[in-house]
Amino acid sequence: MPGSPVHAGVAADVADVTVGGAVGQAVGGALGRAATMDVEPIDRRLVHRVAMSEVYLTGSGVLGPDDYTVHAQWPRRHHFFSPERRGGDLVLAAETLRQAVILTAHRYYDVPLDHAFSMRGLSVELTGAGGGHALVPTEIDIRVGIDGVRSGSRGVTSFRAHLTFVHEGVVVARGTGDLQVLDSRLYARMRPTAVRSDALAPSSPMRRGVRLVPVASGTRPTWLVDMDLEHPVFFDHPLDHVPGMLVIEAARQAVDAVRGESGLSSSSFEGTFLSYLELDRPVLVSHVPGDGAGPPDDVLLAVHQDDRLAAELRLR
Repeated sequence: MPGSPVHAGVAADVADVTVGGAVGQAVGGALGRAATMDVEPIDRRLVHRVAMSEVYLTGSGVLGPDDYTVHAQWPRRHHFFSPERRGGDLVLAAETLRQAVILTAHRYYDVPLDHAFSMRGLSVELTGAGGGHALVPTEIDIRVGIDGVRSGSRGVTSFRAHLTFVHEGVVVARGTGDLQVLDSRLYARMRPTAVRSDALAPSSPMRRGVRLVPVASGTRPTWLVDMDLEHPVFFDHPLDHVPGMLVIEAARQAVDAVRGESGLSSSSFEGTFLSYLELDRPVLVSHVPGDGAGPPDDVLLAVHQDDRLAAELRLR
């Protein structure tokens, strides 16, 4: 899931909130737990976001060598995600994982803010125990374990992160992320002709940011990915590539189309991202016949651009 940075220049953020009653007790309990973890406020630059409303992390701390804790808060309601859904929201969990991995790289492995990241592998699984909380935001404690750290002359170049999401002592999600770090000069050399989203004509607004358009393509169900280049979640700031979270959302919609459903009900995602997807060229998602390697309800998808395989995805 290749990704470019939000460049320096966004000021650090501090929130001062006064609360009371039941909500105050809930927030106070969360802050009490956080106080034992040596947490620090989250600067939105550390998760590559501009809008504060799209930052879900509230603190982090060190547990030991290559072992960290990150605190997150999922909102009661959201204009795009469905945190109130019983069992949780798969794309919200994936976005929280993305933010936690990037935060860990910047804060604990000294990766500069102007570096880019590429998430070449990503998996998320909801346990079914999350979601359904409507009275107060959902507090999530995330255990982040790092292994396979590789470094070069300019610092860390890659690592693998293992994450466990816990709410009120219950595991609600698990995930992994394979992170590659690219310094700004290397990233510029790799993508000299990339076109940014703000240089393209805006498309029609889409609540879900993605619309799948069926196309004729042999015997495999195939869809053209139509995307909202000004969507406030996927394009929180101008990008020069299709963001990985948008690909996950497109895959979730494709699974519902394959199953003949409309509930965005997938509970797990596993993806391998082979190359950047450009914004100015068509992106196609195809259903791939099962390989027999997983459970029978798994749906396999392939993402192509310019007749090249760009990502392989498995959802359940």
